[in-house]
Amino acid sequence: MSVLVRHLKLILAATALLLGACNRESEQQEQTKQSLQSWIRTLDLAQQQRAGARVPDGFIRQISAAAEKALTRAQQTDSGHADAEARELELKISDAQSQAR
Repeated sequence: MSVLVRHLKLILAATALLLGACNRESEQQEQTKQSLQSWIRTLDLAQQQRAGARVPDGFIRQISAAAEKALTRAQQTDSGHADAEARELELKISDAQSQAR
Protein backbone atom coordinates (compact mmCIF):
# COMPACT_ATOMS: atom_id res chain seq x y z
CA MET A 1 0.00 0.00 0.00
CA SER A 2 1.47 3.32 -0.99
CA VAL A 3 2.07 6.12 1.43
CA LEU A 4 -0.47 8.27 -0.37
CA VAL A 5 -3.23 5.67 0.06
CA ARG A 6 -2.46 5.33 3.78
CA HIS A 7 -2.57 9.10 4.24
CA LEU A 8 -5.89 9.28 2.40
CA LYS A 9 -7.33 6.55 4.61
CA LEU A 10 -6.18 8.41 7.72
CA ILE A 11 -7.69 11.65 6.47
CA LEU A 12 -10.99 9.92 5.67
CA ALA A 13 -11.09 8.26 9.09
CA ALA A 14 -10.36 11.55 10.86
CA THR A 15 -13.03 13.33 8.80
CA ALA A 16 -15.59 10.65 9.68
CA LEU A 17 -14.78 11.02 13.38
CA LEU A 18 -15.11 14.79 13.22
CA LEU A 19 -18.42 14.61 11.38
CA GLY A 20 -19.75 12.12 13.93
CA ALA A 21 -18.73 14.37 16.81
CA CYS A 22 -20.33 17.42 15.16
CA ASN A 23 -23.55 15.49 14.60
CA ARG A 24 -23.72 14.43 18.27
CA GLU A 25 -23.06 17.99 19.39
CA SER A 26 -25.76 19.32 17.11
CA GLU A 27 -28.24 16.74 18.43
CA GLN A 28 -27.40 17.72 22.01
CA GLN A 29 -27.89 21.40 21.17
CA GLU A 30 -31.29 20.63 19.62
CA GLN A 31 -32.30 18.62 22.70
CA THR A 32 -31.30 21.52 24.94
CA LYS A 33 -33.41 23.93 22.88
CA GLN A 34 -36.38 21.57 22.95
CA SER A 35 -36.07 21.10 26.70
CA LEU A 36 -36.05 24.86 27.33
CA GLN A 37 -39.00 25.35 24.98
CA SER A 38 -40.88 22.64 26.85
CA TRP A 39 -40.25 24.39 30.18
CA ILE A 40 -41.45 27.69 28.67
CA ARG A 41 -44.72 26.04 27.59
CA THR A 42 -45.05 24.31 30.97
CA LEU A 43 -44.74 27.61 32.84
CA ASP A 44 -47.22 29.25 30.46
CA LEU A 45 -49.74 26.51 31.10
CA ALA A 46 -49.16 26.56 34.86
CA GLN A 47 -49.70 30.32 34.97
CA GLN A 48 -52.89 30.00 32.94
CA GLN A 49 -54.12 27.38 35.40
CA ARG A 50 -53.17 29.61 38.33
CA ALA A 51 -55.02 32.56 36.80
CA GLY A 52 -58.12 30.37 36.67
CA ALA A 53 -57.57 29.35 40.31
CA ARG A 54 -57.02 25.73 39.23
CA VAL A 55 -53.60 25.34 40.87
CA PRO A 56 -52.20 26.81 44.08
CA ASP A 57 -49.26 29.19 44.32
CA GLY A 58 -47.17 26.40 45.86
CA PHE A 59 -47.45 24.44 42.63
CA ILE A 60 -46.21 27.44 40.64
CA ARG A 61 -43.25 27.79 43.01
CA GLN A 62 -42.39 24.10 42.57
CA ILE A 63 -42.65 24.28 38.78
CA SER A 64 -40.55 27.46 38.75
CA ALA A 65 -37.86 25.84 40.89
CA ALA A 66 -37.72 22.79 38.61
CA ALA A 67 -37.53 25.03 35.52
CA GLU A 68 -34.72 27.00 37.15
CA LYS A 69 -32.73 23.80 37.75
CA ALA A 70 -33.27 22.75 34.13
CA LEU A 71 -32.14 26.18 32.96
CA THR A 72 -28.99 25.99 35.06
CA ARG A 73 -28.16 22.54 33.65
CA ALA A 74 -28.78 23.76 30.11
CA GLN A 75 -26.55 26.78 30.60
CA GLN A 76 -23.76 24.57 31.91
CA THR A 77 -23.88 22.21 28.92
CA ASP A 78 -24.90 24.52 26.07
CA SER A 79 -22.35 26.84 24.50
CA GLY A 80 -24.74 29.63 23.64
CA HIS A 81 -26.86 27.91 21.00
CA ALA A 82 -30.06 28.23 23.00
CA ASP A 83 -29.57 31.76 24.29
CA ALA A 84 -32.94 33.03 23.07
CA GLU A 85 -34.76 30.17 24.77
CA ALA A 86 -32.71 30.61 27.94
CA ARG A 87 -33.54 34.32 28.14
CA GLU A 88 -37.23 33.65 27.55
CA LEU A 89 -37.26 30.94 30.22
CA GLU A 90 -35.50 33.25 32.69
CA LEU A 91 -38.25 35.82 32.16
CA LYS A 92 -40.99 33.20 32.55
CA ILE A 93 -39.44 31.90 35.77
CA SER A 94 -39.11 35.42 37.18
CA ASP A 95 -42.69 36.25 36.25
CA ALA A 96 -44.05 33.02 37.71
CA GLN A 97 -42.12 33.47 40.96
CA SER A 98 -43.31 37.04 41.41
CA GLN A 99 -46.94 36.05 40.80
CA ALA A 100 -46.79 33.10 43.19
CA ARG A 101 -45.77 35.13 46.24
